[in-house]
Amino acid sequence: MPNPDGTRTRNEIRSALIKRWMEKWESGMDKHDALTEASLEMRNEIQTEGAVKMAEVLRALGIKEH
Repeated sequence: MPNPDGTRTRNEIRSALIKRWMEKWESGMDKHDALTEASLEMRNEIQTEGAVKMAEVLRALGIKEH
């Protein structure tokens, strides 16, 4: 269940990361490389979500982006 503000909880992030890591590892990738790649994917996904939410807030406030 997400946080009240719509962000992911620590447990949601952890379980999604473990799932991605296991999928990559089971497909034949080295476990260390799989964890690194899964972590980078999750980080990028979370940063993208944050940027989208920030843009929505700025738009709602009437602030134009540069």
